[in-house]
Amino acid sequence: MKVFFSATPSRIQEYRKNYQLIGKIIEGLGHQHTTRWILDFKDEWLDALPRDLWKAHYQEIVAGVAAADLAVLDISGIIVNS
Repeated sequence: MKVFFSATPSRIQEYRKNYQLIGKIIEGLGHQHTTRWILDFKDEWLDALPRDLWKAHYQEIVAGVAAADLAVLDISGIIVNS
């Protein structure tokens, strides 16, 4: 099965190991990632994804979702301001 896995990059420092473990579990179950952007997140993107990469990143995400049989989204790190 093809799986799209994503999570919030705003908490990557705190949850990177968890994200990587989730990715390994998905692969260990015999599934294939449709994108690895959160698993291979680059630290220099923490402040802001360089503007010249926005279009390519968006296209990668859309293509990953379109190619997936299943989407796994870790939303535990999202902070909601009320």
